Amino acid sequence: MNKRLAIVNHNLGSGGAEKLIHDMALELKDMNIEFSIILLTNVNDIYGKKLQEVGIDVIYLSNKWDIYSPKNIFKLKKILKHYDIIHTHTYTAQLWTAFSSLFLGKKKKYITTEHSTSNRRREKFYFKYLDGWMYSRYNKIISITDATQINLKKWLNNKNPEKHLVINNGINLKKYYSTTPINRKEINQNLKEEDILICMIGRFSEQKSKNFNKKYEIFK
Repeated sequence: MNKRLAIVNHNLGSGGAEKLIHDMALELKDMNIEFSIILLTNVNDIYGKKLQEVGIDVIYLSNKWDIYSPKNIFKLKKILKHYDIIHTHTYTAQLWTAFSSLFLGKKKKYITTEHSTSNRRREKFYFKYLDGWMYSRYNKIISITDATQINLKKWLNNKNPEKHLVINNGINLKKYYSTTPINRKEINQNLKEEDILICMIGRFSEQKSKNFNKKYEIFK
């Protein structure tokens, strides 16, 4: 009997985690894996509609921005009972799925992916207890970088280290092999061929820039 997979997130708007889910869904479809994407809301949706257009099952639990409502526990409980493996991303999906798991029995497998080296919860000591319980509900905790895992383990006082593993984010290289490089003059008329250009895809924040100097010291 084939296992059914549910991928849970708050939405599929713009963002790195959302783009990862989009790309992963396309790969899973090509692998003929039976799965659904469960989203807490359709607000600010971008990738969800695109996935539906290619025949991927995307389920929205709300058309309002109520991702912090405890009602999501019971909405998830109702739908996740039909799945065997549940993979969550981002905090609200992680939290409400953890609570719903209390009502879903012990046969299901729970996986979560940690996408950032820091967040605002880690500024408040009392969240350490809530997060500790939340992550304890998962069978595997995937971090997208070594630094992400190190910081999460530190926050959780390195509890259950056997649950942790690192899987770096990947991209589909095929779509870039056949692209045509942009003419430098379209960017800036003063650019020369020998000028080194660096493109950063992501917001300039602590999480994105923590190792910036280390990564680009090769250009010094």
